[in-house]
Amino acid sequence: MRIILIIMLFVCLKGGTVLAQERSNKTRIGDVPKARSRFGLGFYAGVNDPLNEVGRVSDLGPSFMVFGSYKISERWQAEIGFGGVFYYGKSLGYRASKNIYDTVYAKNYTVTGLAYTSVPVIIRYSLNKHIGILFGLRWQAVSGVFGNGSYGIYSPVNKDSFIFKSNIIPSLPKGADFLDMQGLAGLELAFSRHFAVRLMVNIGFIPVYPGNLTNIIPPLYGNYNDSIELGFNYNFFTL
Repeated sequence: MRIILIIMLFVCLKGGTVLAQERSNKTRIGDVPKARSRFGLGFYAGVNDPLNEVGRVSDLGPSFMVFGSYKISERWQAEIGFGGVFYYGKSLGYRASKNIYDTVYAKNYTVTGLAYTSVPVIIRYSLNKHIGILFGLRWQAVSGVFGNGSYGIYSPVNKDSFIFKSNIIPSLPKGADFLDMQGLAGLELAFSRHFAVRLMVNIGFIPVYPGNLTNIIPPLYGNYNDSIELGFNYNFFTL
């Protein structure tokens, strides 16, 4: 009897081992793929041309952002970013002055560039594995002004007296628009799961100088932040 029980126990253990190996093999060679996250993280860096009438290399400004992305479906993807955009070649000159008794206090400014903090929201539609269409909006706020300025005093008591006291950091005039919103559209070409190149056109909706800006000499109006932009994406985590 003991011998029969030992033989039966041995057969059961052997059978259990075989079944366990079969389950393990099925798990290894199963058709169920590992689930992938719909979220991604990446970095973008590029240059933008402000589309001036006279194009110069010195007018090119950098653009960069860190962005998070979400895969809506196989073809649609949304992303939101945070970064900065620089627009050079502005050539915005103006003079602000005020009279105190018989003395004129004047400030002369020449603005050659503006820097914006940018928050873009972009939708991407994939035509195929390598080509995508981009469109979206970009909210911007002025974070820096480039150029030169000077501050001086004119007194009619002293003939031909216009004394420049110092150079000052340029600024936009009072009443200028420090916020902008842009529409953007473009193409993306993906070289791999991590690298891609983007070509985008940005159209500013809000002029730097609004129509009611009349407290400067001479009155100015317009100057939108339009540009064409070329840059590269690097995706740390791919969808």
